[in-house]
Formats: sequence, structure tokens, C-alpha cells
Amino acid sequence: LYPSTQHLYRRLGYERAGTRWEVAVRSRDLAVRRPARMAVRRIEPADAAAIREVYRQRAAQTTGFLDRVEYHWDRVRQLRGQQAVGLLVEDAGDVQGYVYYVQRRGDTTCMQTLQCVDLMAATPAAAAALLATLAGHRSMVTDVAWYGAPSDPVLMALDERVYSVRLLDHWMLRIV
Repeated sequence: LYPSTQHLYRRLGYERAGTRWEVAVRSRDLAVRRPARMAVRRIEPADAAAIREVYRQRAAQTTGFLDRVEYHWDRVRQLRGQQAVGLLVEDAGDVQGYVYYVQRRGDTTCMQTLQCVDLMAATPAAAAALLATLAGHRSMVTDVAWYGAPSDPVLMALDERVYSVRLLDHWMLRIV
């Protein structure tokens, strides 16, 4: 539950259980080299099981990640009616990471923001490959953002501290 008011939900037995953070990087600051052995390609329906395994491994190590059912995956692939682009990174055919993103037009210019709906990397090399691929959009994209945390392992692929992390929400939970 992402509450509009915590006081009301606390009276109903909910309590803070975690936080939701947004990581943002200027696309021009994504100076990351893609490891030569890593291939990046569009996600195909046959990749679903491998992508879910990458997510499952990360979720098992990260507080607040849920075991996703098909409803959740549908929301990742289509964010509020906008079809997300899905890319995966593989090393010798082994899926190491993926990203789903949508492009959002800026308010005053034709430049866009790339909003990553879901960004997961199982290895540092996979994180570098994904960030290098996202950097390739910099001619039309000013910013790249994703939901992460101050300790997001993807940030380790950046050479410098060129990102910002901001708290978006506290989420609440009630055990019944």
C-alpha cells in the first residue's frame, strides 16, 4: 500500500514496511563501456522464464521485492497503457540482465526522459552493458531514471557519482 496518509492506515493496522526510491542520471553522464562479450537484444516471449529467474535471484537478496505473478509482469511490460520496450543482456546465450523502459516527452522541448520500469542485472558486466545501451539514447533523451535504492548494484557500473537518488514513497503493509 502506498498511502495517501499514514495516520489513517496506521489506525487500521498498517505500518511502514519499506521505501521506494528513484535513481536518476543525465544520459550524457552514462559514460559506461559495454563489455565486448555481452550481447543486448530485444526481449522475445520465449525469454520470459530466463527474465523471471534474473528477477527471482535479485528479489531473494533485496528487501521489499515481491514474488511476481503474471499480473505484476503485465504491469512491467505495459506501464499505464504505454507499451514498454524490453531489452535483455546475455553472455554466451545466458541471460544476465534486462530492462523495460518507456520514453516520456519533456514539457518544453522535444527531448525525452527514459523511465525504466524494471532494471535488473545479475552481474556487474550486465549492469555496464545495460547502462551503455541506455546511454545510446542520449541524442533524444536527457535523463534516465529507474526505481532502485541508494545501494542499487547497478550504480556500481558508473565510473563517477553522477546520479541522484530520491525518496519517492514509504509503502505500508498489514499482516492478516
